[in-house]
Amino acid sequence: MGLLGAQFGFYYTISLCNAATATVLQYTAPIFVMLWMAWKNRCLPEGREFVGIFFALVGVFLIATHGSLDSVVLSPAALVIGIISAVSLAFYTVMPFRLLQKYSTTLIIGWGQFLSGGFLCLFINPFEPSGHWDGAAVAAMAYLILGATVLSYSVFLVGLKVVGATKASLISCAEPLASIIAVVLWLHTPLTLEDLVGMACIIMTVVLLSLPKK
Repeated sequence: MGLLGAQFGFYYTISLCNAATATVLQYTAPIFVMLWMAWKNRCLPEGREFVGIFFALVGVFLIATHGSLDSVVLSPAALVIGIISAVSLAFYTVMPFRLLQKYSTTLIIGWGQFLSGGFLCLFINPFEPSGHWDGAAVAAMAYLILGATVLSYSVFLVGLKVVGATKASLISCAEPLASIIAVVLWLHTPLTLEDLVGMACIIMTVVLLSLPKK
């Protein structure tokens, strides 16, 4: 469920807005991890965690409205699907610890991909793809499957097992930064000052919540 929601939600959000916004929205996941841990331990978030929630809300608000309540720049569908992908990523981050202690990373990823793909086959026939499939499209799909999904999630789980959740979360902060740079320099996607400030707030939240407690 976590892998399917995170991946499908992420790519669907990109189709509704852009890669940078989809990535940053998904990286509100630490907020949901923190809320889950607070509920599980029956304790309120600490001061730094409340600050993180505030920055995350400000970031999402700026990205969605550009600071004006009179207009919503980001479509409601993109915002909702983006948050769903964040919740799924939080679930994917919290749940596999026991599985990682018993099974290998590749086995977990393999079953996750297999079950996710099988579920989607109930709605879409994979043997009747839509659109025009030339060499570039096939290469892009191969990269999405092997590089952006199998390899990236496998490496993340290995890192989670080796360095722990804190360091893994901090290192993963490079992803939204790389996404912002890519869409601006490579894809030439226009981002406003409000977008950049909102994204910076969310990235600050991720770093703030990932730092070890004293």
